[in-house]
Amino acid sequence: MFDEETQKALMAEFFAENGEALNRIERGMLQLEANPADSEQLNAVFRDMHTVKGNCRMMEFQRLEELTHTAETLLDRLRDGKAQFNQRIGSVLLAVLDAVRAVLEEIVRGGNDETADFSQEHHQLQQLLDETDGASVALDLEADDGDDETAPGDTASDRTTPGGATESSQLDSVRLSIDRLDTLMSQIGELGATFNHLRYLIGRDPEQVNQLL
Repeated sequence: MFDEETQKALMAEFFAENGEALNRIERGMLQLEANPADSEQLNAVFRDMHTVKGNCRMMEFQRLEELTHTAETLLDRLRDGKAQFNQRIGSVLLAVLDAVRAVLEEIVRGGNDETADFSQEHHQLQQLLDETDGASVALDLEADDGDDETAPGDTASDRTTPGGATESSQLDSVRLSIDRLDTLMSQIGELGATFNHLRYLIGRDPEQVNQLL
């Protein structure tokens, strides 16, 4: 997809961004050990893990993507209240971080992730997932459980609550499954890769960018 120089620039950004994200995840988990109920910190850790996974997908490191996806799924279970962060979960996730860092170092030296053995990390993560015994979060608009139903031809804006507010005004969140979130983040990742490519070309050859546009 990219020429050699652009690929090198993207890889440099890949290592820098993942390194920062992994460090934030580690710091975040230390804070969660002190305060497991800190939902804001848990959300931040989840987002960073998702970033690492998305970067690995974009650069086609499949084994790293699979491992970070499993770790992300566990974090999503925690966010959904199916379990609470504890020392055991923290230890497993820290082991995942160490494994990811080790493979990234191998890639820096010219290797890849194809020979990486993450069987132990996958096994430990799967044990924790089995214990949470939760399904993926289904797409769900959180509306009131009232008796009102939409009649044919009505819209959400037509339905009112006893207080006079429309139901649509009370829909303050949307819950997405991991698969749907993956699709969205993949598209964002592709846009990011295209943006980085254009940014690189602008610095190297503005005329080539004009031709593309």
